[in-house]
Amino acid sequence: MSENVHIREAAVALPAPDVEVVGWASPWRRLVPLWRHAVWIGSGFALVAMAVSVRVEVQELRKDIERAEFRHREAGLLHERLQLEVDSRRRAVAVEAVASELAVGTPAKVERVLR
Repeated sequence: MSENVHIREAAVALPAPDVEVVGWASPWRRLVPLWRHAVWIGSGFALVAMAVSVRVEVQELRKDIERAEFRHREAGLLHERLQLEVDSRRRAVAVEAVASELAVGTPAKVERVLR
């Protein structure tokens, strides 16, 4: 190989100061390289929106469960009261039947208690 290395100088032609470059005129063209950041911000926003949506739904479900538990407790109390009333009426009828068998006296009177 020869030791003569030819070095060429490359001249970069810059536009004259009074010439407006069309590519630089649009601000959106300069933002194109930032698309990765936009994707990250968009996915972060979507993630936060989903988290908020799930959180709100969980709170609504928690309220619904609390209401259902309250209604279930109320229904249980009402069932117990009605069961006591049915048992007391059955017991009164049984006492009357035993009294009439033994001829103890007048039938038992059942009186209503008003609150």
